[in-house]
Amino acid sequence: MEQPPGRRRRLDGAGGDPSSRSPPWSEEANPGWFTTVLRAAGVLAPTAAVTAVEHTRVGNGLVCESVRFVLTYRGEAVDAPSSVVGKFPSAVAAYREVAAGEELYTRETTFYAELASRLDVRVPRAFHVARAAATGDFVLVLEDLGPAETGDQIAGCSLAQAEAVVAAAAGLHAPLWGAEGLETAGWSVRAPWTARIGATYPGLFAQYAELFGPRLADGDLMIGREFAPAIGAWFDGQPRPWTLTHGDFRLDNMLFDIHDGAEPATITGDPAPEVRLKKVTARLATYLQLPGYGEGLVAANRWDPALLRRLREDPVVRSFGSTLIDQAASVEQLEHIAALLPAEWTAAAAYGDPLQCAEAVRHQLDLGATGVIMHGATTDELEPVVDAYRKSAG
Repeated sequence: MEQPPGRRRRLDGAGGDPSSRSPPWSEEANPGWFTTVLRAAGVLAPTAAVTAVEHTRVGNGLVCESVRFVLTYRGEAVDAPSSVVGKFPSAVAAYREVAAGEELYTRETTFYAELASRLDVRVPRAFHVARAAATGDFVLVLEDLGPAETGDQIAGCSLAQAEAVVAAAAGLHAPLWGAEGLETAGWSVRAPWTARIGATYPGLFAQYAELFGPRLADGDLMIGREFAPAIGAWFDGQPRPWTLTHGDFRLDNMLFDIHDGAEPATITGDPAPEVRLKKVTARLATYLQLPGYGEGLVAANRWDPALLRRLREDPVVRSFGSTLIDQAASVEQLEHIAALLPAEWTAAAAYGDPLQCAEAVRHQLDLGATGVIMHGATTDELEPVVDAYRKSAG
């Protein structure tokens, strides 16, 4: 991927250390740069380094260039990815201008830097996110989800794929349903898009009616003609609550059978905070809430009994009485309880993609456990974890 003349610039890492500034062009993404990026992301030990990088173009996007980087390491690189996907601005000036006009680069980097962790959907883990506010240029270093099957909007999808898509849509929409700040967010394009639709749709429908009118019933054409002038007002009058939407949620933008079938659905990443609170904080707090059981856990793990007493004497915890915390606690209550639990008490929780969960299980066995019981997950969720464990074991 050649660098266009006069467009060599660096980007500040979004929300990151300024020392990890990033080149937007793949020819600059050399072993030293990847070493810095992956160390900053916490997946590459200080004693390890990237020694070689191979890259190939992937995807067919027009406004972005996507590149798969295969990485070779020196030293202990157990947690480091064998490959990543980088996304960069298009090398074609006209496409970059279109993207800038639609704020595509700003919206994509904002999604990974600020929004992805708040959702209950699988998105590629972002190892690095950077953008240049003055130009709109950006760079993303993402988890490589290949091999995977790309959706086909024309051919359609299977029932299982449709079910996965519906589940992903719910996980995208529900966490930010009615969330404050959506209407005023700097990345929102709802207002200009609504105005544009109101101005252009009547003319576009007239062209559509001229081309396809002979194939349509009079009633259908009448609905279109009456609705076209009112579409702007219809968008303006959309009832609340609002939520985050994808904007182009179609099969061509989805991946299935991620990692060659190890994961069935489209997107990957750590669980949303609310999900982790319910599956980790609520479950552990309930165990510690139970007389005898909590003491047994604390003793077996050599934890501080004083911290158990502090937890049980907390007014929020005491308010549950004999009601189990994981059956009744709100997100706000769980956030309060999470602050009472030392990090080491929840450090063994397994979450993330199937391989990450499998490695968490393996770590417990390496510490001397004779068996691991997985709680807080359905059999469908555990099946890919078991498969990943078996594959990693050889």
